[in-house]
Amino acid sequence: MRCVSALVLCVGVHADAQRTQPSPQPTMPPTSARAEESTGADVQVTQRVDKRRRFHPLNEGESPPWDRIRVVFPTESAALLAATARAGRVVVFLKSAACKEPGEPISAPLPQDLQPIGSVQVTGLLPGMTVELGESASWWPESAGRILEGAYEVQAVFDSDASPDGPLAVGNLVSAPAAVEFRRDAQDDVECVLNARIDAPSAPDARRISLFECESPSLSAAAGHRVTHRAWVTFPREYGDLNARRRVWPSVYSFVPPGAGPSTAERLAGGVLADIGPQAVQIIIEMDAPLVDGAACGPRASAFARELVPCLEAEYRLVRDPRARILTGHGVGGWSAIWLLLQHPEAFGAAFASAPLPMDFTAFACADLYRDENLFVDSDGSARPAFREPTGPQHDLVTTLVADQVGWSRAVSPDGMSGYAWDSWERCFSDRDPRTTLSRRICDEVTGSLNPVTVESWAHFDVARQLAAAPEKIGPLLSERVRILVGARDSFYFDRAAIALRNRLDALARTAAEQGHPWPDGPGYIEVVDGATHDTVLPLAQVRFGREMRQHFRRNSLHE
Repeated sequence: MRCVSALVLCVGVHADAQRTQPSPQPTMPPTSARAEESTGADVQVTQRVDKRRRFHPLNEGESPPWDRIRVVFPTESAALLAATARAGRVVVFLKSAACKEPGEPISAPLPQDLQPIGSVQVTGLLPGMTVELGESASWWPESAGRILEGAYEVQAVFDSDASPDGPLAVGNLVSAPAAVEFRRDAQDDVECVLNARIDAPSAPDARRISLFECESPSLSAAAGHRVTHRAWVTFPREYGDLNARRRVWPSVYSFVPPGAGPSTAERLAGGVLADIGPQAVQIIIEMDAPLVDGAACGPRASAFARELVPCLEAEYRLVRDPRARILTGHGVGGWSAIWLLLQHPEAFGAAFASAPLPMDFTAFACADLYRDENLFVDSDGSARPAFREPTGPQHDLVTTLVADQVGWSRAVSPDGMSGYAWDSWERCFSDRDPRTTLSRRICDEVTGSLNPVTVESWAHFDVARQLAAAPEKIGPLLSERVRILVGARDSFYFDRAAIALRNRLDALARTAAEQGHPWPDGPGYIEVVDGATHDTVLPLAQVRFGREMRQHFRRNSLHE
């Protein structure tokens, strides 16, 4: 693993006028001694914080005017929004012309180059209404609506309360990007028109792909309204061949980000992935948060295992045997694959995960949730990193801090409904706050002070803690059925938790050997890919996992 062992601050002045005279940035912390011990780090990587901010805080005594950012819902667009979906937040995304990242402003957040954002609550959006974001809006960075300078694109979204999955949820309204040249010493005026709706991706035009939907009784009861299971199903080439050697097939459940279902199904049906993977029915599930049974999110994991899987097997010709069901995913999808197998080993045969979310909360990215007091800063006051980019064999550039992540999400939704990183984890791991009925916060959104009550509820989803509590159950499952690949330079520092969990497993195996107890030597593993990041480890994992899935099915006489 690569660990932080030294600190270098970027102090040069960039040639871009928008990046000159950067504001003071917090320093980066070195990895603590206990983190090095838990992860077995042996390679030192120097990190520096990117100071090339394109927006600078107010100077002492400076008081520029607030810009006028107006969001219009025209009368002619009234039919786009249902009468039951008029409460929510108007969110404004801004993207500098100097930003090197592709996409429209709403493709945010861009952790390599985090951009400003603002939002305001609307109790009822009506046709013909204009919503203005000013001093009373929630902004990131603070006072962003009065400190911007230079060329930007501005794009607005109406995030309806009827769409609780974040600003880009299906059904929300969106504007086209509007160009503006901001002047810091003047009141600039920009208008965004909500004249389009975010619709669900269209179904792929392919005979070997099907969209499956069924109601979830347990999730509907928990939510108080109808909740539907949704899956894209991709069939092997011989599924419809009456002369094929087999009539029923094993299944691979793949967890992908929201909106990626159709494109993933197409790649599995006819692209490169079709030749890499096993002969199986591929079932693609879109998800934006960990698949768990949580106090605030409802019985999502149980509903998947006990409702969706049986419904799919009743609809399609699938082998009804746990060994014939494989779970796989990347990031939050990889973590969910592992969690589902550990919680429902009677239902699934194997899990393949690349770059999963932290599985050991003593190494939750760069924080130890149990021993640290603050999420934003280390014990010496140094800022915690959230995203890094390798700039050399032993050098990283930190472009986003944890405080940035939390502040950005808070600007989108002060109530924790942004759908981004920390909000999605709170939605699934946290208990409900009895005062607000919302998911309890993991930390103070302004100071970063960790909430010990919330940490304790999160601990129920700590794989390493489950391993420590029930090594005779969790240990064999990890060793025999779970395969994990993570990059040594994971962009979000998820490698630290993977290595910490691997060290715990190794220690249990050594102890068992010393005591003369057998320890399973199965095909499971936790491996770190040298030099790989959060993104670059994915194609490597797809190739390797495809081969190992075929081997798994062959060992169980489930693959031709």
